[in-house]
Amino acid sequence: GGYYFDNDLVLLRDVRQHIHGAASLASVLEYLDKRNAVQAFLAAAPRHPVIAEALHLCFLWYRRGNSMQPDTLPGLMGPVTLGRALRRWLSVDFFEHVGFHRWSPMITGRDTTSALADGVHLFEERDDLMHYALERRNFSWVGCNLVIADEGDAIAWVRDC
Repeated sequence: GGYYFDNDLVLLRDVRQHIHGAASLASVLEYLDKRNAVQAFLAAAPRHPVIAEALHLCFLWYRRGNSMQPDTLPGLMGPVTLGRALRRWLSVDFFEHVGFHRWSPMITGRDTTSALADGVHLFEERDDLMHYALERRNFSWVGCNLVIADEGDAIAWVRDC
């Protein structure tokens, strides 16, 4: 458990003030594929089942000997595996919105006695830097020049790639 941020992220605000109080996990909804969650920005309660599932999916990926080829994994492995684990935990096929997502303790197999809070807070990736008075940088990679936002506030942005 704890907070993790890639070293190319510049935090612009205290993220703890933006994470919903009932969230046991926080991440970012990926800009290009709303089924994925960005692992470069994470907050999690200790021993969170989504993190365990994402790590298990990564283990299975490497155990099968797969290479990082687009035809075998659509997207980057981190966001794909974290998104898949998170969607399984929330029992959804895709994320309909950013903000707080509550999970239902009525889901079969879910540990209803868990000390975990009631849901997940998802921030969003955005590419409209000028809206946040940030300058676009000359990088070609898709992960550059993105803002992590919450209800109109820029929380972080990619420093460089």
